[in-house]
Amino acid sequence: MATVKGKFLTQEEKDLCEKIAALNIELVSHRAQALLLLNDGNTQKKSSELSSLTIGQLRYLLRLFKTQRTNLFPGNLFPQVEEKEIEETPISEVEISGKDVKEVKQKEKQKKKKKGKKGKKGKKGKKPSTKKKQHSKKEGKKKKKK
Repeated sequence: MATVKGKFLTQEEKDLCEKIAALNIELVSHRAQALLLLNDGNTQKKSSELSSLTIGQLRYLLRLFKTQRTNLFPGNLFPQVEEKEIEETPISEVEISGKDVKEVKQKEKQKKKKKGKKGKKGKKGKKPSTKKKQHSKKEGKKKKKK
């Protein structure tokens, strides 16, 4: 059984629990409220009654809180603040010429050719298809019937 003697929440955790409790989301807000009540020095029994949790749920919450702290609450409770857009600055010092682009493309083609030569099977680099095998079996059956 977990024993709590009040004031175990940091100020940041307390602020977060107050915000979550104000959201009025059924289980999540009840949990935050229970943590706040325990932090204020209430007993587990009194905290569970005031937060609408059972004593078992409260004790489970305390075990979770001991290992995860406020990470036990879902991360998507509050809308994310959009980050300021980063202004793109043009790169004027580095310029790419058409010649450079051609060289890069040629090198990529050479790499593809080298890879293709190593893994080829047959003339076109593919395994014989199963359709051809089936077709040849059918032809063999036709010849036998005649």
